[in-house]
Amino acid sequence: MPGFAAIDAARAGHYTRLAMAQIDDPLTGLPLGDPDADALGPGVPCPSDSIAAARASMIVSASGWRKVFVADGDESSAISKVGPADRELIALAGAAFCEYFSPRLAPSRRSVVLAVDSRPTGAVLGEILLRVILAHGLEVRYLFISPIPEAIAYAASDARIGAFLYVSASHNPVGHNGLKFGRAGEGVLAGPESREVAAAFDRLCTDEDARRRLADTVRRVSSRAIALVFTDVAAVKPRAVSAYRGFALQVADGPAGAGSAAAAISAGAEATGCGIVIDFNGSARTTSADVSLFDGLGIRVRTLNAAPREIVHQILPEGPGLDEARVALAAAAAADPAFTLAYVPDNDGDRGNLVFADAATPLSAQEVFAMAVVAELSWLSVAGFAPTPQRPWAVAVNGPTSLRIERIAEAFGAEVHRCEVGEANVVAAAERLRARGYLVRILGEGSNGGNILHPSRVRDPMATVFSFLKLLYAGSRAGRGTEHDLFHEWCRKSGREDAYREDFTLEQVRLTLPRFRTTGTGEPGAKLQVRTEDHALLKARYVEIFASEWERHAGELARRFGFARYEEIRYENGGPGGLKMQFHDGDGRATGFLWMRGSGTEPLFRAVVDIEGTDPTAETELLEWHRSMITRADAGG
Repeated sequence: MPGFAAIDAARAGHYTRLAMAQIDDPLTGLPLGDPDADALGPGVPCPSDSIAAARASMIVSASGWRKVFVADGDESSAISKVGPADRELIALAGAAFCEYFSPRLAPSRRSVVLAVDSRPTGAVLGEILLRVILAHGLEVRYLFISPIPEAIAYAASDARIGAFLYVSASHNPVGHNGLKFGRAGEGVLAGPESREVAAAFDRLCTDEDARRRLADTVRRVSSRAIALVFTDVAAVKPRAVSAYRGFALQVADGPAGAGSAAAAISAGAEATGCGIVIDFNGSARTTSADVSLFDGLGIRVRTLNAAPREIVHQILPEGPGLDEARVALAAAAAADPAFTLAYVPDNDGDRGNLVFADAATPLSAQEVFAMAVVAELSWLSVAGFAPTPQRPWAVAVNGPTSLRIERIAEAFGAEVHRCEVGEANVVAAAERLRARGYLVRILGEGSNGGNILHPSRVRDPMATVFSFLKLLYAGSRAGRGTEHDLFHEWCRKSGREDAYREDFTLEQVRLTLPRFRTTGTGEPGAKLQVRTEDHALLKARYVEIFASEWERHAGELARRFGFARYEEIRYENGGPGGLKMQFHDGDGRATGFLWMRGSGTEPLFRAVVDIEGTDPTAETELLEWHRSMITRADAGG
């Protein structure tokens, strides 16, 4: 492969600069980069006004740093070219990361895991970042294309690794890209610490001397050092896959006992047969352990779009993003009834949604998370755990997660604790609960189907799939209907034992979920464009409008929806945080809400409605009312 002879010579101490050439990734065959090339490219450092314009179009939040990085500016463009200002911008972002972490890493933990998702711009940005990290005196463990759950699992598996830096725009269109980062053994850096990195980034963007010094320093990194990082991908990546494979099985077990999940699933798969369709959609999960994990459990697998960058439909795994998987699963199930489910990940592989072979309607993200909660609380229960005053149970979720989670938790005697939107916020909330003595088995963002199972600190569709497989097969060794059957346990706990059938399907489990209508965050009705840049002001106007509307229509709202009172809830005071108007019935039970927030990763404002019941017009009417009040608030009240 081009460049390997030169690298071997370098390792032998016979390095000559002229021998270098492009080096390819041995797993995918895609180019990693050219150690001799100037990764920053011509025009860097750029004029200050170019950097200011590039920075202005970048969203920086604890949920991720995002912008359109493709040179043609088209968010749907799959080209790999990145313009000079954006190449410099990513270098400055990497320098801010290093400035924050370098003094905080112990001398024995100076390695940084660097990985990218499968977007075409990822290799360009990754090559720049690895040079920036090396320029700051840190070691790079480069995984190239790797899902973020794998990168984080690998970072936690090696005592010499201190932090991770991941290049991705998650579920955004292919022309976007960005960053996520955190400490080894932890999840994405949260709130205050993330803001410190952001402040350093903004300072560097406006410091011409610092920008010039950074460009000079990055260009002085030796070709040999870069080549060694590239050639080490061949050894580092398999170690990361292995670490992730083992960790995924550990996560599936939880506190129920080592190997218990794998034993239950593999026994069930052997007894009844099991098949899964994976529509990778060219994501970073194409290079990971998914297929080998299922093979090891005796599960048959069919794959679609299984080459990295084979991105053939929308990256968001909702709505149309699930269509190919649905068609492929129907065909697979017609030929072999053992094929019962399919899943589709987003591009960085930290979330994904499922499709059932017998589903009457598409499964929503909220339903995916709700079924995972049913599975995991049942899994704890049949393993002999129960909440006690000394060890209560809790589920940690974000603000727009449907109230159906409260209903599910109540059946098991568990509490629900809510926090601001953002994976890091949910993980931090769960950690605070554990410090108070709670058992928090499952947490996540039901609004996007994101499922996090302890001890993991990141969303992972593999965790979701394992939750569903346990739901199907945990009782199979002893026969369904036994005390080890998770669906039977849920039916007993929820007072729905009449709904249990020994030959149940996942769709039948779905039909036992508490009945709510919830706006999907990817639906057109959930998205608004607002002109008001000050979202605190926008929400203050909204609250005034809502109070006036409530006073005028309280009787009608009571008759139509059963709302007796409302409660204003903020999970973050002021600023960009979410605002919820939660409704209660005459008995004081929460039965619905209106939620709103500016996206932390996309240039839009989101509106969500959640209402108990099955009437689709109830959600529609409330969403129209909600949107009209946001529009009025945006217009100045």
